[in-house]
Amino acid sequence: MNKIKNIFFLLLLGVVVMYSCDDDNNGFFNPFADINYEELAIKDNDSIVKFLKNNYYDTDLDSVKTLVSGKTSLFEDTDKLKSYKVTENDIEHTLYVYTIEQGQPSPVKGNPTVMDSIYVKYSVKLLQIQSC
Repeated sequence: MNKIKNIFFLLLLGVVVMYSCDDDNNGFFNPFADINYEELAIKDNDSIVKFLKNNYYDTDLDSVKTLVSGKTSLFEDTDKLKSYKVTENDIEHTLYVYTIEQGQPSPVKGNPTVMDSIYVKYSVKLLQIQSC
């Protein structure tokens, strides 16, 4: 008799669990479902451009500082700031690359060949952009 009660209880529990689940999303909620990624890309680009226009690179301290008179903003420093158009998921983004220092090849050694190995050193810093 206990065996029948246990089987009935498990069957009832299974029916309740299956019935309580939502058919649309099986109980899961996607927090990014309502985001318009094209508008978000435009807002993000505007924030980045605002940051680049309001800051400059201080070579003495090797850091990014708030723009003061007499300094060139990151955005206006076209020798070091390059922008590239990148398309991902049918949305066009602008990639900004600010190069502080670029190495020079040695003319004595020549260019590397297929049999050579090369050493490349990249240093990347994340800039915190605060929205106002």
